[in-house]
Formats: sequence, C-alpha cells, structure tokens
Amino acid sequence: MKHETAIKNELEALSDSDKERFERIKVTQIEKFGSERPEQLHSALHTIRRVSYQRLESESLKEGNFALLRSARLSMALLMEEEVEQDDELLRKTLATHLDLCYIDLNGPQNSTTRERELTNEAPFDPSHGVLIPSIVNITLDYIERLELTRDETKSLFHKHISRHLSGLNPPLSLDDGWNKLEPNLIFKGE
Repeated sequence: MKHETAIKNELEALSDSDKERFERIKVTQIEKFGSERPEQLHSALHTIRRVSYQRLESESLKEGNFALLRSARLSMALLMEEEVEQDDELLRKTLATHLDLCYIDLNGPQNSTTRERELTNEAPFDPSHGVLIPSIVNITLDYIERLELTRDETKSLFHKHISRHLSGLNPPLSLDDGWNKLEPNLIFKGE
C-alpha cells in the first residue's frame, strides 16, 4: 500500500508527457506479468522523475536561469532523500547535493535568463540576496550526523562535489568563501 500511495502523490507533480510515459510502463508491466508490481512501478517513477529533473537542470543551465537550476537541484535532493535508506554512498551523494544547494543559496541566484540579463545588465547571482534556508541546513546536518563526518571530511566533500558539479557557474562567492559562510551553521561529531 505504501508504494501505491507514493505513486499517486508523485504522479500529481509530473508533466503530462511524463505521466504518459509512466502509464506506458504500467501497461507494459501488466502485459508482461499479468498485474501491477507497485515496488517496480515506484522505482520506474523515480527514474522518470530523475530524468525530468536532470532535463530541467540542463535547460536552466542553457538559459542561464540559476534560480531555476536551484529549484531543479532541490527537487533532485528531495528525490534522493526518498531513496536513501542505509546506503552510505547514496547518503554521501544526498549530502553533497544539499551542500550544493547551500552554496547556490549563499550566492543569491537570480530568477532570470541569460538573455534577460543581457538586456538589463543584471548579474546571474547577487550574494547580497544570498541566504541559507533553515530546512536545507537542517537536512544537511542530519546527513552529516548520520554519516558521522568530521568538519574536515565535510569540507572536503563540499569542495570536491561543487568543483565537479558546479564548476561552470562562476558564482561570485569562491568555494572557500561559501564554506566559510556555511560552516558556522553546521555541527560536527565530537565538537
């Protein structure tokens, strides 16, 4: 019953084309197995959502809309939270995605496209509007605690992940400045 309820709730947020894709998978499953298999359908739905969020990230990067990129990263982080159990590698990736969000938020992403900014001379980021979202910080703290990471391990993950995944954004805050603003809001084991 858990999977059926989750599927119903998750379908509401999908685009019509993604809903149609899910329905085709469901029909194929019924034809193949003679009935629905909720756990497998739920897994397929997560794959559809992941691809949708990745597409949104790609489109927002192409448009230069970093507030939209931030929303896509948040959606991906929330999806990852749903999938996390006790898998340390997935926990680490989920934490890294939340650290991304904190860094993007601190840089103050603007809700405009590159084309719009060319007309108005607006910057893609405005750190004066940068703010840490308490719920994102709280979730980040939860993952740090669950993984029992030290300050240095978390800092290393922050730098490594953001260097790899957000290197082309060129936000105004350097990685070190971003970490220095985020770190006072974090709690580490044994400290």
